[in-house]
Amino acid sequence: MLTNAFDLGAHFEKSEGKAWSLVNFARYYNWIGEFEKTQKLCRQIGMLNQKIRSPYFRLLLFFIQGSANGALGRIEKAKQQLKAGLKQLEGVDDKFWRPRFLNTLGWVHAENGEFQNAVNLNKQSLEEALHAGDPEVIYNAQINLGENYLAMDNLPEAKDMLERVWQEIKKPGISYTRWRYKTRLFIAMGELYGRLGDTKKGLAFIRKAMTLARKSRAKKHLAIAHLAKSRLLSQRRPDRIQASLEKALALSLEMGTSLLTQKIRYAYTAPGASAMDAKNVSQPHA
Repeated sequence: MLTNAFDLGAHFEKSEGKAWSLVNFARYYNWIGEFEKTQKLCRQIGMLNQKIRSPYFRLLLFFIQGSANGALGRIEKAKQQLKAGLKQLEGVDDKFWRPRFLNTLGWVHAENGEFQNAVNLNKQSLEEALHAGDPEVIYNAQINLGENYLAMDNLPEAKDMLERVWQEIKKPGISYTRWRYKTRLFIAMGELYGRLGDTKKGLAFIRKAMTLARKSRAKKHLAIAHLAKSRLLSQRRPDRIQASLEKALALSLEMGTSLLTQKIRYAYTAPGASAMDAKNVSQPHA
């Protein structure tokens, strides 16, 4: 479908048609973890927009590039782009974009271990999304907050936030908007129950996450799910930890997600992974 849309857009006389085709491809590659392809497409969109001079395409570029750079571990660049997008929105009553930029900026801070800043930004995003009545951003912001609380070892707040989202999205609703955040929720729920000592329930959520990640071809989510699985296996099946970490590492190296790669390599040094395993992954691959 995307290929057909691109071919159709390429024949449009107006640059807008080509730009929209490239935007859809960029968002798709961003989702499946082809971040360098995302960046290449964004450069093409930027060149087209020199002719179009559309503030909207400029805003889309800030958002897509900020998200891709955050995933790649280019934290300062991601922050710069997302803040530029927010600045472009100043004085504009855009209930759709502001919460999304705030939430993504919060996620970038969390990727860099700046969890209190992340909490503050995600709370602001949630407040604005609630005011606008935007369920997708509401749930994404709540999942981000739950992940932040987990990272800060605040299990009661994490449990309250994540279970609240889980109860909501189990209700009948529009499925096409939910698959984009259900995978992340399942990973976070798996981590939560593992930390609470219910490994069986935690692994059940991780299996759900993996199923969705494979179905939607979300390599980054699949890699994170394998990493989460390795942590849960350390409680029951330490003999299977290395296999999960190897799968996570292979996916992360393929995507070029440097911070995620560091986390996976660090996991090899945790209890349950042998010293030889840790040595084998401690050096960057050529």
